[in-house]
Amino acid sequence: MDYNKVQLAGHVAADPETRTTKSSKVTTGSLGVNYTVGQGDTRERGVNFIDFEAWGKTSDIFEKYVKKGKGVFIEGHLVKKVWDGQDQVRHSRLAVVVDRVILLDGPKDQQQTKGGK
Repeated sequence: MDYNKVQLAGHVAADPETRTTKSSKVTTGSLGVNYTVGQGDTRERGVNFIDFEAWGKTSDIFEKYVKKGKGVFIEGHLVKKVWDGQDQVRHSRLAVVVDRVILLDGPKDQQQTKGGK
């Protein structure tokens, strides 16, 4: 059995970018998620920056309500993008395709929002 589900809470690293494709609208961005490694006095803190993309109605939510620094909870699945660069080197990246977003900072009437592809 395979299972591909991701849940993350963090702050948006930069204003998300929205563009229109042939069939839909997509918003892309990066989510900063804090982590801690180690125990006691040897604890180290850091931030992982995780790429995300939101399509359709979920993209509309990001476009309307989400800016740099906004706290969000996202739920979705991982996809791997692979491409050949101009330097003839193969590149790849993982991104979360967002199926659901909850806005963590802001008025209560805007805090929980669902969307889909």
